[in-house]
Amino acid sequence: MPFEPYFKFEPALLAKAVTQEPVAAGSRLNLTLLPGVRDQGVAQLQQMGASVVSEFRTPFGPALTIDPADVSLAALAKMPEVQGIELFRPRSS
Repeated sequence: MPFEPYFKFEPALLAKAVTQEPVAAGSRLNLTLLPGVRDQGVAQLQQMGASVVSEFRTPFGPALTIDPADVSLAALAKMPEVQGIELFRPRSS
């Protein structure tokens, strides 16, 4: 059973998604995908105009860092392949 779109967002993004605010220009997002649907998720993101910047693994499934371009948070949350959405935060030393 897919997650409801609201449960996919970290709290910092939920308000933006509800009010349909775009993410700040130049922001990137981390998406955690459901196991076994990486290829479908990447294809859907590319069709929507987002670009994959990097990929990494999590215990919950494959994850992508994306440049969302003009793709809305709501559109990302409606993707059945996506189980989590959070802001990308670069590591600091």
